[in-house]
Amino acid sequence: MRILYVITPSRLSGAERMLLRMARVQQRHGDSVRVLSKPLDAFERAAADDGIEMVTGAIGGKLNLRACPTIVEHIQRFAPDVVLTMHSTGTLWGVRAARKAGVPCVALMQAANTRWPYTTAPAAVGCAEFVRQHLIAGGMSPDRVYAIPNGIEPEPYLDDEDRDRARSDLGLTPSDLAVGTLAHFTPRKAHSDLLDAAAIVTRSVPELVLLWAGEGPLETKLRQQAARLGLADRVRFLGYRTDAPRLHRAFDIFALPSLLEGLPLAVLEAMASARPCVVTAVSGNPELVDDGVTGYLVPRRNPQVMAQALIRLATNDEARRTMGLAGRKRIMEMFTLDGLMQRLREVLEREIRRQRGPGG
Repeated sequence: MRILYVITPSRLSGAERMLLRMARVQQRHGDSVRVLSKPLDAFERAAADDGIEMVTGAIGGKLNLRACPTIVEHIQRFAPDVVLTMHSTGTLWGVRAARKAGVPCVALMQAANTRWPYTTAPAAVGCAEFVRQHLIAGGMSPDRVYAIPNGIEPEPYLDDEDRDRARSDLGLTPSDLAVGTLAHFTPRKAHSDLLDAAAIVTRSVPELVLLWAGEGPLETKLRQQAARLGLADRVRFLGYRTDAPRLHRAFDIFALPSLLEGLPLAVLEAMASARPCVVTAVSGNPELVDDGVTGYLVPRRNPQVMAQALIRLATNDEARRTMGLAGRKRIMEMFTLDGLMQRLREVLEREIRRQRGPGG
């Protein structure tokens, strides 16, 4: 199968990482894969590191009238069997270009943050059932929308042998209780709510340490908030990291206070690492975290309830262990990359046949 991805990233985040993982597996199975992206140095480097062919073009911007003709040119040059789009702008122009070129197209949706232009696609795949229902509510025919949950290759997250070294490298002491978060510092990730929760937790769990991997426009404000709450020495800003398996080994608990998600890779990775998760009950999170079994689901914008969940885990070693192992089992059974890719291939083969029509 010849596959052309069209994506318009603003930064290297979960959707981009998911695309590269999918492309890597597709190439391993003999598919010819090319990624057409607007320029982004970090994404281009990551693709090169993974051996993924990437070409760049001026395809960003919803008012960019050259985007569609540019994508059409790339479609004609590469002659894909199917075009897969990501992000709203990539989908806006990718769907139009595929239609003009007469090539089947499937939009991939990683978060329920909009409906248009995904609803203009001949077919769409949401990363969670919540995302699928979001598109159906926007008027898309149910038989054109699929739910295929994100998946990971769990093997890098199964080894706990160098946990002590990973913790010492981050400056943790044996008595520190590390709550980790991997997320960009943007409003929808709601790190400020986790800081408010931590201010409550430290009253009864003074050994709490927040380890935050990421970067973004709110970092300065979050540092200021931590200082106001007396948590400056309890929050470690780790910057952008590429060693997620090692970070998860250092954590005791994983927390994600997001206001909106798809099916977050960071939570998949934490569960594969056998870390209990405290996450907000938004978007696809309830499909991933089994409340009270693999961690806790809490209401968004409710630091008090999040604090209670963190305290329950922080003060119960056995609960952390059993919930963590239950989470790992859930990933191995339901959220592997191989499982995702098998289901995606079935959808793509079906949609190529359907969109080409009889004799296509």
